[in-house]
Amino acid sequence: MASLVLLAFTGLLIAVLYYTASRFTSREPVLGFDRERWLQNVNDRWKMAPDLIKRQLLTGKDSSDVKALLGEPTGRIDSVGRWVYYMGEGVWGFGAHFDHLNVVFKEGTVAEVIHLKARD
Repeated sequence: MASLVLLAFTGLLIAVLYYTASRFTSREPVLGFDRERWLQNVNDRWKMAPDLIKRQLLTGKDSSDVKALLGEPTGRIDSVGRWVYYMGEGVWGFGAHFDHLNVVFKEGTVAEVIHLKARD
């Protein structure tokens, strides 16, 4: 019985340590949006996305304004009015995240900007 309690305690301790370590190693840097940096360094884009969204730099802009600021999108889903920009990857805890910026158009202008992260 004592060994079962010790095993359960050890498992719980490992889970807590893993969670704590991943929280402290996943602090993500944030950069202010810089058009030149965005265009030249794909792997820094995800660091600029929070500022781009917070400052609403795309909201209300038409497609030509978006292209002038961000360049050509990586992909388009024209049937739903969505452009996708690949924003590189970063470290998250003990894994990685792969980031995309989704720009949603309604009636010809940007209605929503979404930062999507796929974590492994």
